[in-house]
Amino acid sequence: MAENLSLDVASFHDELTHCQVQSQPLMVALSGGVDSVVLLHLLWQSRQLYPTLQIKAVHVHHGLNFRAQEWAKFCQKLCARWDIPLAVEYIRVPTGPRLSIEEQARIKRYQVFERYTHQGFVIVCAHHQNDQAETFFLNLNRGSGLAGLSAMGQTRPLGQTALIRPLLHFSRAQIEAYAQYHRLDHIHDDSNDDTRYERNFIRHEVLPVLNERWPQFNQQVAKSSQWIWQAQQLNDELAQMDLTRLSDAKARLSENVRELSAIRLVNVLRFWLKQRSGRYPAQESLEQFIQQLSSGEDRSPEISICGGIVRRYQHYWQWAEEPVCYQPVSCVWPKPYKALAWSYMSLSIVAHGRLRPPRSDEQVIVRFRHEVGNLKMRPIGRGGSRSLKKLLQELAFPPWLRNCVPLIFYGDQFVAVADRLIDERFIDPERQGWQLVWQFYADTLPGPQPQ
Repeated sequence: MAENLSLDVASFHDELTHCQVQSQPLMVALSGGVDSVVLLHLLWQSRQLYPTLQIKAVHVHHGLNFRAQEWAKFCQKLCARWDIPLAVEYIRVPTGPRLSIEEQARIKRYQVFERYTHQGFVIVCAHHQNDQAETFFLNLNRGSGLAGLSAMGQTRPLGQTALIRPLLHFSRAQIEAYAQYHRLDHIHDDSNDDTRYERNFIRHEVLPVLNERWPQFNQQVAKSSQWIWQAQQLNDELAQMDLTRLSDAKARLSENVRELSAIRLVNVLRFWLKQRSGRYPAQESLEQFIQQLSSGEDRSPEISICGGIVRRYQHYWQWAEEPVCYQPVSCVWPKPYKALAWSYMSLSIVAHGRLRPPRSDEQVIVRFRHEVGNLKMRPIGRGGSRSLKKLLQELAFPPWLRNCVPLIFYGDQFVAVADRLIDERFIDPERQGWQLVWQFYADTLPGPQPQ
């Protein structure tokens, strides 16, 4: 880390090179504040030296401040002056008694950024050294582990490309001095002065005192965060080694994970849940999960964690987001039999299958287990009649998803279980019939079996 780095176009371009963006187009997150204006100006100057540099900007209009529209217009004028294309994105930030406006605004903002990565853009943010120290103290107060206390990286994956922070090794004072020297106009968001917000309190009340006592305090925090980051990387490598041995191809976790030492168990569970859900678990939820690891085989534990549910099935633990509904309602499938769609699954038809199409007097109905009870059918190649309960078990559908499996009826006649089984009385021997295609938007279902 370059502690005495001066902020100019040459040093900035060196930092940009370290981010390894190569020839990818850049999308600057432009709020209009001094940090992002300086970032845009540095990129604008860099483009004059390196004409192949592709730059655009995006301003996220949160609508939370009465001056929000004024700020958007400021960004539009600034980008027009420097001949940089700008997109203004309007978002609605959820509010509520238990919701942090700061966090919800951040989530929505990053959703916008991620969308642009799908167009090939690398997102460029103006985070700097002071932001690093503020984030450290915020997460320290929240009782965060190594991941929360570790340093923000100059580059991190986001969506289809990456997010980069070329100003991360520069201080706020250097950025403000650069803006003053180049006489750069910028907006001032008065909400950043409100110390009722945690980050603002740390910024205005905590860090100035510490930096007055120890002038290099922010740099030292950044150093410590870097060491913590390295420790986190070692933990992740160990967790990946354990997962390689204790998980299957579907990323399900073997119940043998409980044989690990207590510390190693916590490490691998946190890593696994972060991989599956994108977030680390709360301590209370993690402790509940660990308690359930030793539950008897006759039990079917469920733990709400990381925005989904962890369940055990056939000696493996699996995490999945909850389907919107576990008891979908039956429906008639009208002609011309276009695809049916629920919020979490779909059912469609393609040609050259083994299911005999319905006759003109047969109405196609899609029903579900909770509505029909335990029916029986004579599936192809199974040698006789089987109950629906038995068939769903043989197909290895997890118990909590069996009410979601679509059952196909011609009138009152039970003819198929989704795209997995066909009653032998309704086959088309010439394979000129229907092939059902069932898509369930979760990764907990077994794959289809050929009929």
